[in-house]
Amino acid sequence: MLAVLLGVAPVGESVASEIGAIERGVKATKYEHRLRVDRRKGVYNWDCSIMAAWVLKRTAPEAHRALGAKPLARDFYRVIDKAPADKPRRGWQRLVDVAAVAPGDVFAWLKPPMFKERANTGHVGFVVGKPWRHPRHDDVWLLRIADSTRELHGDDSRPMGGDGGFGTATIAFLTNSAGAPIAYGWYGESQDPATYVPTQIAFGRVFR
Repeated sequence: MLAVLLGVAPVGESVASEIGAIERGVKATKYEHRLRVDRRKGVYNWDCSIMAAWVLKRTAPEAHRALGAKPLARDFYRVIDKAPADKPRRGWQRLVDVAAVAPGDVFAWLKPPMFKERANTGHVGFVVGKPWRHPRHDDVWLLRIADSTRELHGDDSRPMGGDGGFGTATIAFLTNSAGAPIAYGWYGESQDPATYVPTQIAFGRVFR
């Protein structure tokens, strides 16, 4: 409440609205490491970090500036990880408990050690729905998210065998006793938690 009184309000609704506009307007999308967007034609070609930066530049410019030029997934993680949990700073506030995340929040993780041969630095995307507890595992939360990827998640809006790119889907997060994420389940509810990938994961709320 104090942050709102001081004129520093979260902009999750604006972020979620922008993502909704993309979802309604997309006609062609592709996962690639460059930006090609034509809103009139419904074209959205990008990777996860380019997509996240594009959305934040339009909805949360202060949070976008904190990321630096051409941020990668690891830059999103590092900025969120350094942000305070009790108040926003430089457009970001860190969320400790997965249960507290809301539409418009950002998730980011560092490339897991088991995938060290991969060229990416991790993954980043947006929360588009409230979290819900896994029906069979009390320490797992499921989240509807929006991102850009080639490898599909659970209940994915992208077609099998396509070019990837923008889409919405369900992923899972294993949490510790404090509710903090410690591993992710790329494929959502159907994935066995024993196969989740441990890595450093952060959730952040953006402010204008």
